[in-house]
Amino acid sequence: MTKKDILPTFSHPLDAIVLAGSDPKHSIKGQNKAFLNIDGRPLLQHVIDALLGAQSIADIFAVGPVNQMRKALPNVPQEVRLIEQKGN
Repeated sequence: MTKKDILPTFSHPLDAIVLAGSDPKHSIKGQNKAFLNIDGRPLLQHVIDALLGAQSIADIFAVGPVNQMRKALPNVPQEVRLIEQKGN
């Protein structure tokens, strides 16, 4: 069985939503997990890069603290829309 056999196929690309929220209950050592540095880049950047490389993904919506996301993603492409988190 190959990956092709088990993954669904879609007639059009799908949008992706990335949750980079700022709930302190889900932080690591007081820091939002989305901004933890892994291999020289924030975790959020790794996720965004993987989605940008996926053929089945159209637009990407990252939801969280926009100012912090802008700092973490200085060269964010237009396919990625940064959305301010409202409430918890």
